[in-house]
Amino acid sequence: MTHRDRILSALQHKKTDRIPTDMWATVEVQEKLLNHFNIHQGLGQNSPCIGLNGGRLSRDVSAILALWDRMDIDGILEVRPPYKGKLHADVD
Repeated sequence: MTHRDRILSALQHKKTDRIPTDMWATVEVQEKLLNHFNIHQGLGQNSPCIGLNGGRLSRDVSAILALWDRMDIDGILEVRPPYKGKLHADVD
């Protein structure tokens, strides 16, 4: 099964070849894994509107997808609109 087929089958409560996997990792852990697997794409780039459930990516999404392919992670990326508000609350 492909990663997509595995996740969609699991969501539909259908039989899969194995349990779908996901990965939540801090930026530091992502970088250690990318370096370990010699994945150099996406250096100095990021995807501010795409992340790992609640977390951000250390590099462009293509690097994370390459890592997931290497680790056989199925994964689901979070897509969100860019934040347009203030960065810090003004406290008086």
